Amino acid sequence: MVFSMGCKVEVVRADGKVAVGTVLGVHDDDRYDIMYDGGGEGDMRILGSSLSMVTSEENTENDMAIGNGEGGKKERKTAVGWNAGAFGIDEGEVEKEVKEVKEVKEVKETFSPPKKEDKTVVGGFDPSIGQKVECKDFTTNSWRSCKVIGKDEELKTFDVKYSDGETGKGVPLGLLRERKGKKKKEKVVAENNGVQGLKEDGGIEGEVAGMLKGMSKKQLEFLKTVIVGLKAM
Repeated sequence: MVFSMGCKVEVVRADGKVAVGTVLGVHDDDRYDIMYDGGGEGDMRILGSSLSMVTSEENTENDMAIGNGEGGKKERKTAVGWNAGAFGIDEGEVEKEVKEVKEVKEVKETFSPPKKEDKTVVGGFDPSIGQKVECKDFTTNSWRSCKVIGKDEELKTFDVKYSDGETGKGVPLGLLRERKGKKKKEKVVAENNGVQGLKEDGGIEGEVAGMLKGMSKKQLEFLKTVIVGLKAM
């Protein structure tokens, strides 16, 4: 929990006793300077884990932002009963530290954090585990065939296994692409297998006419010409 200047808190002190005080200094490492009620006594750089908020009307007022008419600046109530001597330090040093804390808070309030990187897949290409793809190899400036064996959905990186057995881990999506020529190759193989079957059966013209019954004469003539040409190869 973060405590602001002027907050009333309960402090578990080193001797185990609980005391009530006011936050008079805030440090970046979650440590606070406390002035205890009654005046004249305080501790510096107390861990935030040793503090707890005292619910009171005063704390509620301290945590409210007060508009200055310009709608931008926020102020907090200053601490009451400040006694720099209770900490054994110079009052000017404390005022300087309080000023620095306020400046840091103002910077944090005006700082706009960078937008989270959009990891949406571009172009719809999102390989799944087991899919065969190609990976860019900069050593040979070529694309190597591989298979996706692992995937990090958040980082959009992939583990792949190449055709030679080598593996790659954490490959970015931008270095992968769909495997080229696979469908075309399968189509050519299927066509060749069909022609080979007709060759083995012998009667090409009769086989074509029987299989493609119902097609126009012009279509049949064209297919016959193609098959005869392939037979002569």
